[in-house]
Amino acid sequence: AMSPKYKPWDNVQLRRAVRSVEAEVMRRAQYVLPDGMPIVAASRLLGAPLASRLTGSGLFEMLWPALVAQDRPVLVLTASTAIARRLSFEAPAAAFVTPPLFDVEDAAAVDRVIDELLREAEAHRPELVLFGIGHPKDPILASRFLERWPLALGRRPLCCCLGGSFAMYAGFKRRAPRWMQNAGLEW
Repeated sequence: AMSPKYKPWDNVQLRRAVRSVEAEVMRRAQYVLPDGMPIVAASRLLGAPLASRLTGSGLFEMLWPALVAQDRPVLVLTASTAIARRLSFEAPAAAFVTPPLFDVEDAAAVDRVIDELLREAEAHRPELVLFGIGHPKDPILASRFLERWPLALGRRPLCCCLGGSFAMYAGFKRRAPRWMQNAGLEW
């Protein structure tokens, strides 16, 4: 049941606040994937055509086996322990963090996730941190993680926000059929 104090516009304002954080994260990002076909189409209209799109799932399918083969120090934030277990079979040296469910607007909960990530980072010194909880949590967590990165740990790792890619790679969720992907559609 809705609270009597609930106002429908509160949710709209919350989404605006989250979007503004995401926009700032994207402005500061080193790399932003052309994940959607509308981005590819817009690039053509703007006279700077991108050859194709690269989804987070597509990137992860290529990146993960290479990281495993090279035994690179990686820290992975997963949405479930089942996903972490599946990925750890391929990369036993990788460090995994699976937080409990939390609200991205709960600052204390976000801080607990960041604290755990920083403890694992201190123990494993990752070159790469892969965020795979989903949107909008991934970019918000990545931003806060990098803001709190201790100078004593040296160079900050590259953070990749890959949403549901881990679940798809691990076989817990299916990707859209290839014909839909080619048309720029996903679920």
